[in-house]
Amino acid sequence: MVFIKEKVELIKNKTALLKEKLQQVIPYIAYFPFIGWFFPMCFRKDDRFLLYHSVQGFVLAAFFFIVSTLLYFITAFIPAGGGIFKFVIVMLIYAGYFIYFVFAIIGTVFMLQKLEKGIPFFEKLTSRIQI
Repeated sequence: MVFIKEKVELIKNKTALLKEKLQQVIPYIAYFPFIGWFFPMCFRKDDRFLLYHSVQGFVLAAFFFIVSTLLYFITAFIPAGGGIFKFVIVMLIYAGYFIYFVFAIIGTVFMLQKLEKGIPFFEKLTSRIQI
């Protein structure tokens, strides 16, 4: 019986340690591509600074997802002989992903420096969202 109590206590300690580590990691994933904004919004609702950056990450991900999707659907309407146009659009999609990752890195740097500074252009979009 003592063995079981020790194991239960060990599991409780490890669970508490895991929760503590998770609370330390959550701020760093706010700008993780496409899904990082979700975790801080769900697990750290009381932290206004983190919510600010989570909203920034959400707007950033949503904007680039919509732009990439629209560009992809444009390629469906290009005739079979329009190889160069498809190539240009696909390059625009890749350039969009590159720009997205650069903005995500910029946002992460702002967050790590404890600055409540928005990403240019996206700051205007996020100011419309109430948190």
